[in-house]
Formats: sequence, C-alpha cells, structure tokens
Amino acid sequence: YGTFPTSTTWYVSAGSWPENNNKLQTGEVELTQRIRVHALKRQVRFNNPNRAAAPEGYVAGIAKTTDGGKTWTTVFSKMGEFYFNGIDCWDENNCAAVGEADSGSAPGARIYVTSDGGKTWTRTMFNAGAANSIMAVTYISATELWA
Repeated sequence: YGTFPTSTTWYVSAGSWPENNNKLQTGEVELTQRIRVHALKRQVRFNNPNRAAAPEGYVAGIAKTTDGGKTWTTVFSKMGEFYFNGIDCWDENNCAAVGEADSGSAPGARIYVTSDGGKTWTRTMFNAGAANSIMAVTYISATELWA
C-alpha cells in the first residue's frame, strides 16, 4: 500500500501473515517459483517460497523515499504481532498506517501515526480481539482521519 504526499516523498506499508502457501493446489500450474495459475478458476496466486521458514509469523513494515524512489529507508519494522493493511499521509511529515492480526500475541486492529516524517511511530489505537479489523485509512484534514 502506498501514499505519495509529494512528488518525491512516498511511503509504502507492507506485511505478511503466518501462512504456509507453498503447497501446489489441485488444478494449479506453477509458471515460475513465485507464480501459480489455476486456469479453471482464472486465478493467479503469488507464492512465497521463504514464508514457511519465517518463524516470526506476522511482519509489518513501512519504507520511505525522499528522492522519488531511487533510495528507500525502512522507518518502521515489527515482527510477530501484526501486518499493515493501509497507509495515508496528509503531508510528508504526518502519516497514519492501519494494521491487524487475527491470532498470535496481540490479535486486533491498530493505528500507528507519525508527525515527524516517520522518525517515530506511535500506536494511537488498539482494538483487541481476533474479529477486529481495519482495512484502510484516509486523512480528511490535517487533524482528522478516517479508518
């Protein structure tokens, strides 16, 4: 998920959840090590051959570029608790990212915000419970966002 507060400053949130999807499903054809196609269902599935080896389960990360994508810096990284579903910024300093987990040590939905260009991220909301989810976030003003 990405947000582009200026022409050169961009943020991308990403993550993964604990799942071993390495098994070839019935009816699938492996095009490459990472791409599988099920012709009858008309589905494409991206395989991660390294996922089964990741002991941390959930992975959440945010990367930032200030030169239009030439170089990237990881500004947030957390292993084992949740993954991100979306990110939005009002400007290059004020951003919010939403994430969730339905199992593990801290199941629930959460919002993280930064007001210093990604140097620090603070969890401002946590709604505990495996059934809780937040899929997107949008700034509607400099002081208000909807999630």
